[in-house]
Amino acid sequence: MAKTTPRFVLPPSDSCGSPDNLKLNDDFFYTDRQVAKIYGVHPITIWNWARRGIISPPTKIGPHTSRWQGRSIRRDVERKMRSNG
Repeated sequence: MAKTTPRFVLPPSDSCGSPDNLKLNDDFFYTDRQVAKIYGVHPITIWNWARRGIISPPTKIGPHTSRWQGRSIRRDVERKMRSNG
């Protein structure tokens, strides 16, 4: 299987003009589906990116529950925007 470069798609401009405008609660924990919606990808892609170190790994908050904290999502988006800038 060929490796592809991750496709980072940020939310529409009305919700994200810069990482500071990204409507995320830094202390809230987001599901894989919510994070996938932010990036415009499938939830499985989020897990693959986390496993490959492309985005921050989720925090385990229960025996079968992992979530991404808003501040780690924001940090990943900021890092991606800097690398594209």
